[in-house]
Amino acid sequence: MKYLINFSVAFFILYSLQSLAQPNPAALLQNFPKYEIVVDRFFETYQSPATEDQTISLRFARKPEGWFVEVLNMIEPKKLLQSKLYWSAKSENFLKLDFPLVKGEKSPQSYFNESTVYNYNRIAFYGYDGWDADVIKYFGDEKILSDTLLESLARAYGNYAIGFVTQQYDFNALTVEDLSKFTKEERFEKYIFNAEKEIETYNRLRKQNPSYETFVGGVNIKYANTVIAFFHELRYEHKEFLADKYFNETLYDDITTTFATNLLSSCKPDAVLFTNGDNDTYPLWYLQSKKNFRADVQVLNLSLLNLGRYIDFVKEQSKKTLPLATTLKSNQYSGDVRSYLRYNENKSVEKISLQDWMNSVASEEDSNTLESTVGTKVNTYPSIKITFQHHTDKQRYTGYDNFEFTDEMEFKLSDNYIYRSQMIILDMLSNNFDKRPFYYALTVAEDEYDYCILHIVREGFVYHIVPLKAKYADAPFINTDLMYDFMMNDFVFPQTLSNDENTRRLMLNNRISFGKLAEQLIIENKTEKANTVLDYCIKEMPDEKFAFDPYSIVLVENYFDAVNSEHAIQSRARLIDKAISAGNKMLKRAEQSFTITNNKSVLSNDEEKKNKLWMVVLYELKRLAVNNKCADFEKNIDKVIRFNKHGVKD
Repeated sequence: MKYLINFSVAFFILYSLQSLAQPNPAALLQNFPKYEIVVDRFFETYQSPATEDQTISLRFARKPEGWFVEVLNMIEPKKLLQSKLYWSAKSENFLKLDFPLVKGEKSPQSYFNESTVYNYNRIAFYGYDGWDADVIKYFGDEKILSDTLLESLARAYGNYAIGFVTQQYDFNALTVEDLSKFTKEERFEKYIFNAEKEIETYNRLRKQNPSYETFVGGVNIKYANTVIAFFHELRYEHKEFLADKYFNETLYDDITTTFATNLLSSCKPDAVLFTNGDNDTYPLWYLQSKKNFRADVQVLNLSLLNLGRYIDFVKEQSKKTLPLATTLKSNQYSGDVRSYLRYNENKSVEKISLQDWMNSVASEEDSNTLESTVGTKVNTYPSIKITFQHHTDKQRYTGYDNFEFTDEMEFKLSDNYIYRSQMIILDMLSNNFDKRPFYYALTVAEDEYDYCILHIVREGFVYHIVPLKAKYADAPFINTDLMYDFMMNDFVFPQTLSNDENTRRLMLNNRISFGKLAEQLIIENKTEKANTVLDYCIKEMPDEKFAFDPYSIVLVENYFDAVNSEHAIQSRARLIDKAISAGNKMLKRAEQSFTITNNKSVLSNDEEKKNKLWMVVLYELKRLAVNNKCADFEKNIDKVIRFNKHGVKD
C-alpha cells in the first residue's frame, strides 16, 4: 500500500512538472502588444522598404514567436523576401531591425482600416500564410477557451476550409502543390470537415457567451451566416442536403429576417439584386432556399462576383428561372484573367456604346492590354464614358413623375481601373436589361453604383437601375409614390428586438428610410403625406421600443421643415409639438449617454466618436429651436449640453 502511495505521489509530481514544462497556449498571447502599437512604433522608427509602384510591399505578422515584419515581392507573386522578428514573445521586448532609421514618421492609414485592425486584435495569430493552421495547432484541442480564442479558432477553421476549394483569398496555408496531392473529391471532403468544425466552434461560442459581438454583429448572426456560407459552398457540388441538419432551428432573429424580407419585397418579379456583404446576402438566401420566399429574385453578392467560379455558378443557377447571359466566357474571367481592368485612354474616343465596350474588353488582342506595375499583362477598357441603347418597353416605367424615359442611358466609369465585379455587371446589363429589372440593395455603398447614378431611383429598400432621366437638374432620386406605397403598406416591422450591434444598424436603416421619404415629400410639397410618414414611423418604432439615437434627428428636422411649408395642413403649433416631443426624447437619450461617460476621465475611441456626434446633433437641435422660436426647448437643449463633461462648449 505504501509503495502504491509513493508511486502515485511520484507520478503526480512527474505529471505536474511535465505540465509546467508545456506552455499554456492562451498564456502565449497575454503580453502581445496590440497591432496599432506595433505598426506605429515601426513607422516612427524605420523607413518602409515598400515601393510606390507596389512591386515591394510590407506587412505585419502576428505569429506564436511574436510580431514579425515581412517584406514581399509582389511580382512572383507575393514572394516572401524577408521575415524579421520585431517583438519577441520569449523576451517580451521589441528587437532592433536593420531597416533605415527615420524619426517620428506617421503610419500610413492603409494599415488601419476597420477590418484589418479587428482581425489582428481578435485573431490569435494573423497576417501570414498559414496563420489558420497555427491557430488550429495551438488551440484546436483545447477544451476551455476564452471568447476571443473561440472566435480565432472558428475563423481559422473557416479560412483553412475554403483553401481546399479556392485559392483566391489571402493568407492560405495550402499551396497549389499541397492541393495537387489530393483528388477533387478528397479536397471537398477536407473542406466539409473543416467547415463543420468552424460551425461547431461558433456554436460553442454562442453557448458560452450569447452576447458576444463579432465584426458583422452578434455571435448568433455570425453562426447563422456561417451555416448559410457552408450551404452555399455545398451548392457548387450539388450537395446542399449535407447542411439540412443545421436548419432544424430558426437561424435568424426577427429583425434580420424582416430586413431581408423588406429587401426582397422591394424588387419586381424576376429581379437581379446586388448585395454588399454577409448580413444583406446570407439572410436573403436563407429566406429563398429554406422559406421559399421570393425565390424569383436572383441575389448576387458583389464581393463574390470577383470570383470566376461564382460567376459560373450564378449563370448555371439562372437557367432555373430566367437565363442570365454574358458576352464573356468562363475562361475569360477565371483565376487572375480580368480580375481587374485598367483604363487605356484613347483620345479619339470620347464615348462608346456598351456593346462595343464589351467587345473591346472581351478581345484577346495584345493591343487591348497594358503591362502592370508587377510586369504582367492586364486587360483594358477603351473609354470611361459608355452609352447603352437598350430595348426596354417604355410601359414598364409608368408612374415616375419626376423622370422622363430615354432610349439611351449613360454610364461613367473610373479613369483608373475597375474590378471584375463591375465588368461582369456591365456585361449582364448589356445582355439582360430588357428582360430583367436590376437593383442594388440599400446597404450597398454609393461608389458601387456611381457609374450609373444618372439612372438610379430609390424604391423601398433598393436602388433601381432605370432607363429614365431626371426632368430637372436637382431632381430627387426617390420615386416617392412607389416608396410611400411600400413603406406605408408593404413594409414589415420586426416584433422582437435584440440588443446587439446588428439590430441597431438595421433599425437605424429603417428609421432613416422613413426620414428620407418624408424629406423628399416635403420638397415635393406633399407635406401632409410627409407628416403621415413621420407619425407612422414614430408609432411603429417608438423611442420606448427602439431608443432614439443621434441619427433620429432626421425626424425632428422633417417635422420642423413641415412647420415652415406653405402646404402644411396641420396647424403650426401641432407640428411644433411633434417636433419638440421627438426632440425631447433625443435629449433624454443624450443625457443617458453622457451619464455613462461623465464617470470616466478618458474615453475610448468609440465613446469619443459617439460623444462628439451627440454634441453636433445637440447644436443642430438648438439651431432648429432658435429658428422656430421654441425658447423652452432651447433651454432644455442647453441644459443637456452643459451636462456633458467631455463636451466642447461653443
